[in-house]
Amino acid sequence: MESLKSSYQTTCHTIARNSNILQVTGDSNSPPQVPLILSEKAVQNIKRILKKKSDPYIGLLEYRNTPVTGMTYSPSQLLMSRATRTKIPVATELLQPKLFTEVYQQLKARQQRQVHYYNQGTKPLTSLEPQEVVRLRQGKTWTPAIVDAKAETPRFYLVTTLTGQQYRRNRKDLLQTGEPPPTLSVPEDINRHTTDTDTETQTIQVPAANEQPHATAFSDKSPTPPTPPTRRTSNRSKTLPAKFKDYVMNVLNIEH
Repeated sequence: MESLKSSYQTTCHTIARNSNILQVTGDSNSPPQVPLILSEKAVQNIKRILKKKSDPYIGLLEYRNTPVTGMTYSPSQLLMSRATRTKIPVATELLQPKLFTEVYQQLKARQQRQVHYYNQGTKPLTSLEPQEVVRLRQGKTWTPAIVDAKAETPRFYLVTTLTGQQYRRNRKDLLQTGEPPPTLSVPEDINRHTTDTDTETQTIQVPAANEQPHATAFSDKSPTPPTPPTRRTSNRSKTLPAKFKDYVMNVLNIEH
């Protein structure tokens, strides 16, 4: 499945590049975009019509004559500039073709109304600067990363993690933390540092076989073995539970 998806993406990139088409890709963590949602909504409406109406053509005819939500025109009027005849009696004047000039204004007002209610309770995020340390959302974890530059598409940035991998992510997946730039810990080369004791020659006097070594101020004493801890035993009296009162039992003091 992953190989098929990768092959499909490569083919799309090749066609867009050869046809001089600007391909704007979205974030892999983002929900489905508007065209996909609208297509699923259209399929849902058609299934509902087929369930309610015994004749699907009559159901589709009534659906095309129903005004669009937020507008005063129906799909039939937007497509053919006139309403179609249905089983409901209607005046002949209303079936005459008519040019509608306020379609674009109503569509824009409908979109602005949807944007207003969709963005309630939201606020714009601050922009990120290059070489700024952020946290990158990767599933349920936040990985440290460094901002490289702003992408060509709006609200997208190119970031690089500490492992050297580069990602293109939306601003909502980047957490601004204000952390200091990460530094790579380089192991210290101990061969470069030499001390005076490394080059000096130390002279050690070895006593003769029949000569006793001189006593030094610091006598070597064998370390005393640690004293084993003493185990404490309980001195309280032991009584049997009440459920054993009808039995003859001996209470033994067992010391471990």
